[in-house]
Amino acid sequence: PTNTPVAPTTTPGGPTNTPGGPTTTPTPTGIPGSPTPPTLSKRFSPPVINEHRDPTLIITLCNPNSSLAYLLAPLTDTLPDGVVITATPNASTTCGGDTVTATAGGSTIILPAGSSIPAAGCCTVSVNTIPTRLGRFVNTLSINALQTSNGSNTVPANGTLIAADNRVPMLSGWAMILLPAFLALVAFAAMRRRAT
Repeated sequence: PTNTPVAPTTTPGGPTNTPGGPTTTPTPTGIPGSPTPPTLSKRFSPPVINEHRDPTLIITLCNPNSSLAYLLAPLTDTLPDGVVITATPNASTTCGGDTVTATAGGSTIILPAGSSIPAAGCCTVSVNTIPTRLGRFVNTLSINALQTSNGSNTVPANGTLIAADNRVPMLSGWAMILLPAFLALVAFAAMRRRAT
């Protein structure tokens, strides 16, 4: 008898199956990736002051994701030694949710858990502060200080405040009275030396 080979059957629009060939498993697509962690930054405004100015501390929270980022734990900022919250804190936030806790004369600022950072946006926390002495002060929020439903900050946030004494030294009343007489005496002595 004559053996006639049978050709493989091809399904229209489908793959060609070779008898005895490997089986290909489709790769699943559309799996969402992990969210991008939020970021923190902070600054004092103005950053350099004299004894008559109360700088405002501004903390900025940013969320690059397309969904809200909810705080899973309070964001707590402790001011450096030498800086306190003013008698009128004016504590406020543009973040969604609760209010900011900042006690006059204290050193702790708290944005409570449950507050939210807008999707693909930023919000701020601000409070008035005052230095208790002259010097340079660095306020730091560490890595993981901001814990949200979209992750935690991976970079610390630093804000620097410089409190300088820019007052012009002034002479006392008696010194101002005696200064012209002293200058006249010096001028008279100089004239005498030239005459001789």
